[in-house]
This record gives sequence, C-alpha cells and structure tokens, in this order.
Amino acid sequence: MSRLNVAGFAEKVGLRLLEGETVYGSREAGVIRVRLEVPGEAFIVHSREGALIASSPEIVGRELDSLSMSPSRLVAGYLKQLEQRSLPVVFVHVLRGSQGYRLDVALQEFGFDLKKQFLRVAYAGGAGEKHADAQPHVVNAQVSELSGGEKTLVVADTIATGRTLIQALSLTLDVAEFQGAQLERAVIYGFISEQGARAVGEFLEKRGVAPFFFAIQDYAALASNNYDMPLYGPDIGPAGVDAGKTIAGVTTPEAFKAMALEYFPGMDQPGDWSERQCLLFNGFGYERGRIGEHLGRSLKSLKELRGAVLKASWYEGWLEEVYEKRKKGLERAMEVDACTPEEG
Repeated sequence: MSRLNVAGFAEKVGLRLLEGETVYGSREAGVIRVRLEVPGEAFIVHSREGALIASSPEIVGRELDSLSMSPSRLVAGYLKQLEQRSLPVVFVHVLRGSQGYRLDVALQEFGFDLKKQFLRVAYAGGAGEKHADAQPHVVNAQVSELSGGEKTLVVADTIATGRTLIQALSLTLDVAEFQGAQLERAVIYGFISEQGARAVGEFLEKRGVAPFFFAIQDYAALASNNYDMPLYGPDIGPAGVDAGKTIAGVTTPEAFKAMALEYFPGMDQPGDWSERQCLLFNGFGYERGRIGEHLGRSLKSLKELRGAVLKASWYEGWLEEVYEKRKKGLERAMEVDACTPEEG
C-alpha cells in the first residue's frame, strides 16, 4: 500500500475513517465496534474475503458462497462469545437474497438453535431502482411458531433505505407479540447503508427492540436513486451518474486499506445480490439466479462510472489499474458457468 496514502485519499473523497474497537478476531479479520450515529450498536465486519466480495462484482455463484462464509463466521463467533446463555434464534430470511449471506449456516456451525422464518416483500409498481416511490408489502410469509419466551432476532439482508426490512420486521414482531415471544435484541447483518441503519434502528427502538448492526466492510453511502450503495464515488440519481457530486460512506482504516486497490469508485457493493447466487428460494421453490444479467449490468455500470470520474479532482492514476482489473474480471466471469461443480 506504499503507493497510496489511505487516510489522505479517504479525506479527498469524503470517506470517514473511524478507529474502532476489535471485539472479536483480529484487526486483519474481525468484528470492530464503531461509534456511529445510529440507534443501537454498530459493528464493521472486516476480512479479506468480505473486502473482495464488496469490491468485485465478478465474484458470483459457488465462489460467492464460499467467500461469504468468512465474514458470517466472524459474526457467529462474536455472538457465541457474547451469549451469557444460549438463546434460541428467530432467523428471518428476507427473500430472495438472504440465504446468500450464509449467516444461518455459520450460526448453526456455532451451535445456535435456529427457528427460520421466510418473508418476501414486493413493491407495487416496480422493482430494483424503480421501487423508490412504490409501497412495500409482504406478499408471502412462512412464519413458524414463535412462542416460548425470550429469543434473539437475526436478519441477513441488504439494507439500502431500510424500507423492505422494516416491512418484514413489522410483521415478524407483530406475530411474535401475538404468540408471546420476547424479542428484545435484533442482530442485523449484511451490506448496510448508514441511512438504512438509522431508519431500521429507529423503527426497532420504537418497538422496544435493541438493534445491533453488523455491516460487511463499511456503512455504505446511499445514492440519490435510493438503490446503489457505493463505498465512495459519484452520486447516481434517477437520471444517471452525477459526476459533479461525490458521496462516501463510513469504514475503518483496516477495512479501507483492504478495499482501496480493489474497489472502483461508484460501484454498488452488493450489486444485484440475489442475482449473484446460483439458487434462490422464492417462498415456493428454488430458482436460478440471473448471474449473467448481473455481470452484464455491472460491466456497463463500471464503464459508465469510469467515463464520469476521469476528470474528477480526486481521480488518480492507480484507479485505472483497478478499472482494468474489474473489467477483465467481469469479462472472464461472463465466459464461464459459475454454478457448475468443478470436476474431481
């Protein structure tokens, strides 16, 4: 990293670097508590694997499944360390992308007893970026028995504005209250924007639930389209890339150092998270993720972003190397089937 002054570049692009407290693992791969102005407690889950997933949209399919286990195991290990007594876990899968985070698998590895719930939230009038003005509603719910005293609520989800998750949590908490379950703590894990964490945290506190946020690598900036979640880079509005406005999120020096030479500015870190996966449970059965579509959109976005930021005051020569790395990675990924098991 001798080529790059991490702190100096972060200041140029407005990225806030927080010195946190490592509560599990190490500074190279661990759970770091940070002081963030959101309700509840905020943590950043930093690992080499998490940095690659957040920076490399070409990581899909079986490789994504494998790498996702590293940050999820860090969270599971910290929660196991934190538990004075082992509480049953109400694990809410927000369909279709939740299972790709692999947190349920990691929790089971660490001996947690999971009661899994499946909810799917849709937006009347559009999906993806088009749902900004639409209203979310639960279209499918498979909620099992929740009674039996105190439990920990856990969710793995991508949180941009937080509207989808709030809708899912609202139904879950209503059912839990009706059935007599006590959900006093909520663990929220995944790619999370700072704005989304604030909205979800405020909702949970109003319902009497203490929020604990675990963000992969950073609390992302949220673009004006209320969809893209970059680490830093040009804003993206309904009309496209706004090269004149730079937005940035919040992370730690260690996490940024791991991402700086891999991440191209403006790229949506989770990408089309659902479509990066081989198989997706939709509430009724499994369907294939549209990996090719994700890769194609990511390549198009990468090229558009480069064209928009080439003349930015903060754009430096080494970012051209990052661009070429991501471009070649996406082109290679488009030539192979990421879901076919390797022979031997």
